[in-house]
Amino acid sequence: MYAEKFRPKNPNMMVGNEESRIGFINWLKRWRKGSKAALLIGPPGTGKTTLVYAAAESLGYVVLEFNASDTRTRERLSSALLPSTHNLSVLGEQLLVFLDEVDGLYARQDYGGLEFIQSFVEKSNLPVVLAANLEDDEKVRKLLPKCEVFLFKRVPPRLIHLYLRSLIEREGLTVPTELLNKIVEHSGGDMRAALNGLQAALASPTSEVLEVTRDKRVSLKESLNTLFNSVDREEVKFALEACDADITEKIRAIYSSLVRSRVDTKTLLRGLQALSAADELVARIRRTQEWRQLRYFNAMLAYSIFDATPRGVIQFSQDAYPWSIQLRIWNDARILRSIGRKLGGMLHTSSREALLIHLPYLAYLLSRQRKEESQRILMRFTADESEQRVLSKEISRFSK
Repeated sequence: MYAEKFRPKNPNMMVGNEESRIGFINWLKRWRKGSKAALLIGPPGTGKTTLVYAAAESLGYVVLEFNASDTRTRERLSSALLPSTHNLSVLGEQLLVFLDEVDGLYARQDYGGLEFIQSFVEKSNLPVVLAANLEDDEKVRKLLPKCEVFLFKRVPPRLIHLYLRSLIEREGLTVPTELLNKIVEHSGGDMRAALNGLQAALASPTSEVLEVTRDKRVSLKESLNTLFNSVDREEVKFALEACDADITEKIRAIYSSLVRSRVDTKTLLRGLQALSAADELVARIRRTQEWRQLRYFNAMLAYSIFDATPRGVIQFSQDAYPWSIQLRIWNDARILRSIGRKLGGMLHTSSREALLIHLPYLAYLLSRQRKEESQRILMRFTADESEQRVLSKEISRFSK
């Protein structure tokens, strides 16, 4: 296969993701016992595996490759990896452990596998490189604090075109410009798919339609970055359809991205109204069990959010709440629960309803009172200083 035949043996011969390539090579050059592992994240065909082998060869390492999705359990990972934890092989070679597809582990079926990997990367006497396709995968997020991360993006069409044109001239091949453009277009930023597409086109030059087999999975982060930044509605729709995240995950991530981005109130309102329409569609589908309507979900997101938000302003986020709210939850959650129980007992309702519905009204009414009167009422409600502090903070929100 061309993808193997023409795989670069030197990192300098690769195209795309230059910053990450340089960063990874510097990481390997500086690696010492106790250094963090390297984690390469990006879509298939962007050069992660090629870089590992090319960098290892140029720096004198021998690669020991394992596939996490094949060697899943703690026992199998342990038996495969632990014998390789010495700095040198019996022949005196420098070894590098490469563990591919770490996002291929599943929490239930592969119990213990991820925990073993986390422990292994901390204790290994060898440089360890991990690779994953999806940055927003839960298993990958658990590895982030233990690794130096290098992100890989899809290779720009212009660079794929230049690379293929150079290869065609070097090999003395004949490929019409129109066909070459079609190969680049169908590759979708996947260099491996582009090379295999070129080989397929040369094998069957009379084919009118070129079909390139490639992994069309797109991470949630990548698809939403396209949604928020692309100027092409059809590209946005394709990116959302290529993302296999659950519909609820998409809605939550869009909501989080909207509320955490620094946009004016009108823009935020338009975005949330557009998102609520998609959320209503999902609720209707679940209520009526008309799952055929789900085909309109991604198109609805693509067009409504696209029209409601300016390009290049919304930043992707999967945090459920803005930082200020998260900080308040951490600091005041226990105290608010105590206030909710007391207020609920007085009003003969649940503590949850007391906090969500009645507390805002109480805070508003107290904000209309003189400060001395407000403090007197607070002291009658509770003698706890922490609760008084939190309630005073709530009251001050209405006084601004």
